[in-house]
This record gives sequence, structure tokens and C-alpha cells, in this order.
Amino acid sequence: MTTPVIARRWTNWGGNQQAHATEVLTPGTVDEVAAQVKEASGSGRRIKAVGSGHSFTSIAVADDQRLFLHRLAGLVSIDGSLVTVQAGMPLHVLNAVLAEHGLAMPNLGDIDQQTVAGAISTGTHGTGAEHSTLASCVEAVKLVTGSGEVLEVGKDDPIFPAARLGLGALGVLVEVTLRCVDAFTLLADERPIDHYRGRHLEAHFDRVEVVVDGVRVDLTRRELALLRFLVTHTNRVLGRADLLGHAWHNENDGRSRTVDVHIRRLRVKLGAAGQQIQTVPRVGYRFSED
Repeated sequence: MTTPVIARRWTNWGGNQQAHATEVLTPGTVDEVAAQVKEASGSGRRIKAVGSGHSFTSIAVADDQRLFLHRLAGLVSIDGSLVTVQAGMPLHVLNAVLAEHGLAMPNLGDIDQQTVAGAISTGTHGTGAEHSTLASCVEAVKLVTGSGEVLEVGKDDPIFPAARLGLGALGVLVEVTLRCVDAFTLLADERPIDHYRGRHLEAHFDRVEVVVDGVRVDLTRRELALLRFLVTHTNRVLGRADLLGHAWHNENDGRSRTVDVHIRRLRVKLGAAGQQIQTVPRVGYRFSED
């Protein structure tokens, strides 16, 4: 999130969503959350819980009352592999707490700034065919319904699937119980690809050679770096800041539209293959193999 918690004007992590709340609420207890939701319901006002603002969608846009849970971010209990935390706890804090007790989440995404509630409610996922979303680790939740009632929902409850990945539709999550695993060491081997071959495009980045439909194409150093980064992350949405940081190594003029200029030139040079570089409105670009 790029704006202070107490600010009424809000911008999300990607910079493509903005909102101006009429009031910002920062409850410190579950009872305070319940009271604030009940008051809003009784007066016909809209109240929306907001986490770190990592989603590119408008799900966290609040035009009336914005509710932050940063004061509800502590550890509640640990019972073997079951860990209950307050819903406003950021994932990086959760990771540190779990490590202190020899535990870990079985899988995580590449960003650890989201809150626990935000991550599970929006379907945040990690990597690997054998792993599901973070919400799959949820064993129980405590939430405040739209009427201000405090409700505990376990795995046997009919509404449990919706409560653990509910996009906020059932109420405000205030506590989450997670099934964790023993702490483990993960070895990551990440490197940019040296060779890419697609329907129109073949690129040998190690010898600076790019060919489109059998014809060699000359690219600038920046264009080659952008192309390599895009094809290394095929079908993944990349923000302009990501592309700037990679191709310019943080040595740019600070204007994200610089990327747009170079992408436009790259598309022209790549011809048919350039059509695979798709624009994601207000976010960035994606190299598609579909």
C-alpha cells in the first residue's frame, strides 16, 4: 500500500486503483470491529475492510468507511500445527512467528506484504502443481457479519468454503486458524533463460541473436533486456516498475511511461511476434503464448 493507514485518500500497491474514504476506522479489538460494523449497518453506511492493497482489482476500493485491521495483527494461539492469528497480521510477520516455533506455511507467493485476511480472501497462491491457494491451509475463521454478529466458522460449517475465500462478501475476518507444517529450507534456483523458441520468435540471449520468422532482428540493449524478462515470465503480468527495474537496473528517469515507448518499438521490430506482448490496462504487460 502506498498511502498511510490514516489517510482518507488511498492508492493500491500497483497504483492503478484509487479511492477517497469519508472515514478511516482502525479498531483494536474484535468487539470494536463488531460495534463499528453494527453502527454502519444501522445507519445505512458502507464499510469495507482493507488489507495491504496488493490486489490489482477494485476489491479494496472504499468510497465510504475504510476499515484497517493493522491493530489486530497478533498471535492468538498455537496448538501443534494449528496456528491462530489475528487477521490483520502481515505475511512477513506470520513467517517470523512461525519460524520461532519451528513451523512454516507449506507454500507462499512471491510477495509477503499482504495481510493474512487479504491473502486468503483474494485467493493468493504460491507455486507448484501439488499446492493450492493459501486459503486451503485455513482450518477455521472468526468473522464479523454485516449485522455486527461475531461468528466462528469451522470446517464442518456449510459456509466454510465461502468464509475462507470469500472476497469479503460474508463479513470482516478478525481471526484465522491455519494448518502449518514443520519448518523447512527451500532451495531456489532462479536464472533468466538463455534460449526461447516460439511460433514466430526464436531468441538466443546468450549470443544476442533474435530471429522472427527466419529473419534476424536487431534490438537495442534495453529492448533485448525487456524481451528476455518478458519471455522468462511468459503469461505473467509484469508491472512497469518491474520492467523498469530489470531493464534499467534502477537507473531510469523515474517515469514509468519510458517502458511504454520501448515496448512500442519492440513490438514493431518483432512483427508477428510483437503481438504476443499484450498490454494489461493500468498495470503493465504480459508476453502471451496462448
